[in-house]
Amino acid sequence: MKKSSILLGSIGAVGGLLGTSLGAGKLYAMKQKRSLRSLGVEKFLETFQYGPDVFDEETMKKQYKLSELPYDLPKAVTKRYGFRWMNKKAQIIDRPNKSEFVDHTIFYLHGGSYWADPNNFQFKAVATIADKTDARVVMPVYPKAPAHHAEEVINMVVKAYATLVKTAEPKDITILGDSAGGGLALSLWEKIRELDLPRPENIILFSPWLDLTMENPALVESQKYDSMLNAKVLRVQGEMYAGDLKVTDPLVSPLKGDLYDLPKITIFSGTHDLLYPDAEKFTKLAQENKQDVVLKTFESQGHDFAFLPIPEARKALKEASDIILNQ
Repeated sequence: MKKSSILLGSIGAVGGLLGTSLGAGKLYAMKQKRSLRSLGVEKFLETFQYGPDVFDEETMKKQYKLSELPYDLPKAVTKRYGFRWMNKKAQIIDRPNKSEFVDHTIFYLHGGSYWADPNNFQFKAVATIADKTDARVVMPVYPKAPAHHAEEVINMVVKAYATLVKTAEPKDITILGDSAGGGLALSLWEKIRELDLPRPENIILFSPWLDLTMENPALVESQKYDSMLNAKVLRVQGEMYAGDLKVTDPLVSPLKGDLYDLPKITIFSGTHDLLYPDAEKFTKLAQENKQDVVLKTFESQGHDFAFLPIPEARKALKEASDIILNQ
């Protein structure tokens, strides 16, 4: 968490500096239909390596041991963003709303390729949405690969959701997920439908990982623009996360599922996101089935852009908040 705090501050500083500069960078940003600040942040992110080296044996041994450990909520997250343990043993965090009555509840599933714990960017963004909507947040911190696998993860999340709907009105619930958490949100939907659990009003996805096979030919082109994700690395991480399930199982890759009887789904994704082609494909297939699925496309934005300190993120978070308020 300390590293993500430093990175968050560094990105803000660099983005702020570039956001006030002029010249070729500004013209380039205008050509790409984006803010100069987002361009600066993208260039800054290119200098970082994300995630473990899945092709290095010693790194993988260390990663396995780390993934066996339970999550420990940093005190700084509680102090800055108001998240706290709801049930530490069950690894469920919550963030209470501020008013006397709870009219909206966000069931949040964080991203991180199913390998990483939540970070400051995610806590801050979700807290922003919660403040705008006066929503309570319930956040299961699911077990991580490579020590844990899809069936265990999905069972944990389903149990947390089933507990929530005992006390919260389904019409007031929004399932929200980013990246891997976006895919997991749709895996959860598969189980909600199968088990006939009370259905949420909305599902909102930011830069979702919808197909762990990474077989879409369009990813070859989108990889050229993504400074954060690597298709080869994700393919390995996805296969290890799947465990005993096939990577093509809809519980692992929701894009492979039957896209019918869906709730209202809104997807936020950028054209510089490696995973954008799959968001397009999911939306197209769902709409062909006459499902209420909307893709909100942000030009020249990368993976999880909505969680970065840039103007495009503020716009996306406001639009997501408005969806919740209008449900």
